[in-house]
Amino acid sequence: MARNYRDKLKGTNDFLVAAAFLAVLGLWCVKDGWFPSESVLAKHPLATNLTFAVEGRVTEIYAQVGSKVGEGSRLARLRPIQEGAEDIEIQAPRAGAITEMFFHDAALVAPGDLSYRLDPQDSFYQFNRVTAGITLLGAVVCLFLHRAVN
Repeated sequence: MARNYRDKLKGTNDFLVAAAFLAVLGLWCVKDGWFPSESVLAKHPLATNLTFAVEGRVTEIYAQVGSKVGEGSRLARLRPIQEGAEDIEIQAPRAGAITEMFFHDAALVAPGDLSYRLDPQDSFYQFNRVTAGITLLGAVVCLFLHRAVN
């Protein structure tokens, strides 16, 4: 005669706890990856608009659209309108890729005019999106295992 142990064994809630933990972590990553708060955007901006500091004429362009630049890289040279003033170089504030350029060679620019749009080389958002997918998938698997065991 076969013994019936099914009634005597009790399942645990370990997979349910793991599913809840992974679901909370996944939702947090969804929030940071797709809907970042102001403080997150301050630390990891989606794009940086660079502006000219003084009035002058562009004499040289070092970076074009699609260029990958490092922090402190030279982007363009500007000759100020003022007599005797030295040329000014526009430098990249952080590493990234140039996505837009708002001037041309020998252009006359004013202070505050946009010069470049720089997309930072930051993997923060990609990391959060991938982590969200993996953890939410893990939560579903743990929930399925909890239902199967209990």
